Amino acid sequence: MKIEGHRIPRLHQKYYGVVPHGSEAFNKVQQEAVLYAMGYRGPADILIQQGTLEEKWMYVEAFEQFMVSAQALVVPGMSGGGLFDETGHCIGVICGTDQDSRTVAVPSQVVDAELISLYW
Repeated sequence: MKIEGHRIPRLHQKYYGVVPHGSEAFNKVQQEAVLYAMGYRGPADILIQQGTLEEKWMYVEAFEQFMVSAQALVVPGMSGGGLFDETGHCIGVICGTDQDSRTVAVPSQVVDAELISLYW
């Protein structure tokens, strides 16, 4: 997934459309890379938090699955938002935090696989 026409971390206008994503961007992002957690904390209140990637495939006990782990402040309401790399590609969908207060997200590759299984 990728946000076109915007510069992270500031949004200059509303944009609705497809957010490009995929294995290539997910595979390129490296540990310690700068990431942006984007979500809502209230009506029309977009929150963008800068952080860093910890691990792309970490087993998270609380969610009983492998997830992306990052150091980025997330608050209630940001679940379902994206975790983006510096080029705007979505590498995961935010689920919340784990027992160690790390931001955890479903990897974009898992989202792709689920979508493929539903439609093909």
